[in-house]
Amino acid sequence: MEHIMQIANRYMELERYAVNNANRMVIRALDERLGRQVVLKGEPNNMASLIRTEANILAAINSRYVVTCFDIFSTDSMTFMSVEYYSKNTLEHLMAHHRKLDIARALPIAYCLLTALKDINTFGYLHRDLCWKHLSYRDRSHMKLFDMGLAIECKHGGSVRNPSTDGTWETMAPEEFKMNVPITAAANVYSAACLIYSLFAGYYPLEYKLLIPDWVARFSHQSNIEKNAQYELHLTGTIDWSPIPVHLRSPLAKALAKDPAHRYQSAGEFAQQLMQ
Repeated sequence: MEHIMQIANRYMELERYAVNNANRMVIRALDERLGRQVVLKGEPNNMASLIRTEANILAAINSRYVVTCFDIFSTDSMTFMSVEYYSKNTLEHLMAHHRKLDIARALPIAYCLLTALKDINTFGYLHRDLCWKHLSYRDRSHMKLFDMGLAIECKHGGSVRNPSTDGTWETMAPEEFKMNVPITAAANVYSAACLIYSLFAGYYPLEYKLLIPDWVARFSHQSNIEKNAQYELHLTGTIDWSPIPVHLRSPLAKALAKDPAHRYQSAGEFAQQLMQ
């Protein structure tokens, strides 16, 4: 693949991030034309539709808690989108340092997250891949959601057929483990509640790697079996509420209801109850 300096004679590579997909490139770069740092995310041209879809979704969303897409362009071999570079740290870095957060630090993060999801849904989309590493963290009142690679259109607050079972297993709503079933903003509510729980506990509420002690021996890293084990925990597992402040347990329990009909139906509604 070409060096980033060859792309549009415009971007100077500053840092290349490790990614799981060998074909994908994610790079922090300097836009020399405008004098600002950006993140470039690229896919081979034969997979350009992935980048174009994600760029169009980001461009459609206007939220102070979601990164902005600046541009999309192609070279001979790759298609890139240029998005806002917000911070060198993610929520994953914060949690690695602190492990658990107190209320004063955790609730502002929860507010930022839920506002981002409310805005995303207002513009007609569902995120579908919430986790620590997809939240760019500057301080407890300044955070932005990014990586809309699995986001899907869901207009007018309705439902949409689940197109895939990809995502972060530990935060996926139970219904997201099934193809072609209806999902709504209530799925994002469940995922957000998993993430908010983890701010206080240091781990997700139904994390199979913690709740199944011999998971390595049993699964031998067979991804389908691991995924099914996580799904069963979402369906049947009992949540330990001891790490959660008492007055937050009720709204979190409702947000983590296994049946989507029993959850808050929007991130805004969840935020209103959580922040009381």
